[in-house]
Amino acid sequence: MEALPVSIADRICFDLGMTNCQLLGLVSSTADRYHCFSAGGRKIVAPLPDLKLVQCWISDYINTEFDIDLPYATAYEKGSSVCRNAGLHAKSSHFLLLDICHFFESCTQQMVRNLFSGGMYRSTNAEFRSRLTADDVDLLVALSCYRGSLATGSPCSPFIANRIMASFDHEIAARLGERFVYSRYSDDICISSSEWIDSAEISAIVDDRLNQKGFDLNKDKTRCFGRGHLRKITGIYLDRDGVLRLGPQRKAELKRSLYQVLMRECDRNHAHRVLGHLSFCKQVEPDYCNALLAKYASYGKAVSSGGVMPALVELAYR
Repeated sequence: MEALPVSIADRICFDLGMTNCQLLGLVSSTADRYHCFSAGGRKIVAPLPDLKLVQCWISDYINTEFDIDLPYATAYEKGSSVCRNAGLHAKSSHFLLLDICHFFESCTQQMVRNLFSGGMYRSTNAEFRSRLTADDVDLLVALSCYRGSLATGSPCSPFIANRIMASFDHEIAARLGERFVYSRYSDDICISSSEWIDSAEISAIVDDRLNQKGFDLNKDKTRCFGRGHLRKITGIYLDRDGVLRLGPQRKAELKRSLYQVLMRECDRNHAHRVLGHLSFCKQVEPDYCNALLAKYASYGKAVSSGGVMPALVELAYR
C-alpha cells in the first residue's frame, strides 16, 4: 500500500506519478521550460508539457483549497464567462471601462508568495487542513512563476491572479456603493450605472488603489459611454432591452467563415476556429446560432456529413 502524502511535494508526486527527483529537477530548471510566441499582438510565455501538467495540478489545488470569495471575478472561474460579465451590466445605461497594464506580469513573485503563505492543505484522506509549510510555499512559488512574476501562458496564472486581486475587487465595489455595478474580467474592469458616471473621479479612485497593490491602469484604453452609444462589454453588445448580441461585424465574419470552410478547401486549424466561433455564438445568441446551422446545412460538405457541426468536427479532427 502506498504511503499517504504529507506535503505539497509528496502530493504532486503521488497524484502525477512522479518521483521526488523528477519534481526537484523540474523546479531547478523552470526558467528553461517555457517557450515564447506571439498571439493577437501579445507575447505569450507558455510552459512545456511537463511543467504545464504540474501547473494544472496547482490550479486544481487552488480551486479546491482556497476559500476566497470571488463575486466580482468573471473570468476563468467556474460558472464565469464573458456572457456573465456582460449580463451583470445589462440594466445599466452608463459605462466606464478600464484596463490593467501587463496584468499577469504585474503579479510579482512576492504577491504569489503572500497568497500561498495564507493557504491551507489537506493531505489525501485527511479530515483536517493544516497551513502550508515554508517548503510548500517555496515549491509552489517556484513552479508558478517565471522570472519573478506570473507567466501569461501558464494554466495556473489566471487562478492565482484572481485571488491576488480579490481584496482589490471587494474594496472597489464597496467604495462605489450600490449605485454602481462592478466586475473584473481578467484585466478588464467594467463599472456601470443607471446614472451618469464621473469617469475622472472613479478612474482616479481605481488607479490609486491599483497603484497601492502594485498595478497600473493602461489609460490609453479607458472608455466611457452612455445613452445613445453602442454598449459593448468584453466583446459582447447589449441591445436596448439588455439582451446580449454578437454584433454585426462578428456575425458577418462567422457567415464568411462558414461558407469558406463548407464550400472551399480548408485546413484543420480553420475548422477548429470556426467551431470555436460557433460555440461562442451559441453562448451569446443561441437562436441565431441555430438559424445559422439550419441555413448552412444545405451547403457543400454539410450535406454529405449530415449537418454543419458533423462536417466541422470531421474537418477539424481528420
